[in-house]
Amino acid sequence: MLFLTVVLLSGLGIDYARKRCAPLRATLCLDTSYGKININAADKEIMTEIPGIGNIIAQRIIEYRGVNGPFSDIETLRKVKGLSGSRYDRIKGTICVE
Repeated sequence: MLFLTVVLLSGLGIDYARKRCAPLRATLCLDTSYGKININAADKEIMTEIPGIGNIIAQRIIEYRGVNGPFSDIETLRKVKGLSGSRYDRIKGTICVE
């Protein structure tokens, strides 16, 4: 019984740490971009942390990236349906490409 409790608590601890460190995977942009989300590396869960980006827009970004390859600059993000105009203007300071 003690062994099962230890295994369960270890699993919960690992799961908690994995979820807490997930944003670090996508924020490894260089120098002045540190702390921004790299749209070439972020998964759907991370992208939804960008203000104004929900599941649908995040999925469109991933699909665009899959068809066209990585974004060369953040301006290219405007080609994704739903990201032109004011929404792009709101998020451009929180994203980067690497």
